[in-house]
Amino acid sequence: MSNVINYQVATGASAATLKTAVEALVVQGWSTQGGVSFDGTNYAQAMMKVVTPGNVSPFVGTYVITAVTTGVAGAASVTVDGDQIINFPIDFRFTITGSTGKDGTYQVRAAATIAGGDTVIPVDQAISNATVDGTVVGYAVF
Repeated sequence: MSNVINYQVATGASAATLKTAVEALVVQGWSTQGGVSFDGTNYAQAMMKVVTPGNVSPFVGTYVITAVTTGVAGAASVTVDGDQIINFPIDFRFTITGSTGKDGTYQVRAAATIAGGDTVIPVDQAISNATVDGTVVGYAVF
């Protein structure tokens, strides 16, 4: 069976914080992919990692956050653009990057649903910041 390439995005508010984030991922076996981008606020660097089958996330991709429901652990959710239900099974882990107060790793708590054409993903972790920004990034769970 072939290896699979997985992707995620390292971000930082300055070149120095981006460098720190990239170096932390390199230690975990990630490599840079392409050049650094800057959106006027944050620096971003695409990262890639070759993983073996059996350790691969259900999807490789990034999704823009379109809504946030704050709440205590088990009562919060994030919403991403479009119908992505198949990509977010229960217990799947993903990261949020480039957000205001939500960057980190999350785990899908219950079945994702569709609302207004977008995918609502209930998470096990608390979310206290309702700012609608950031990106959901899938990655391999080892």
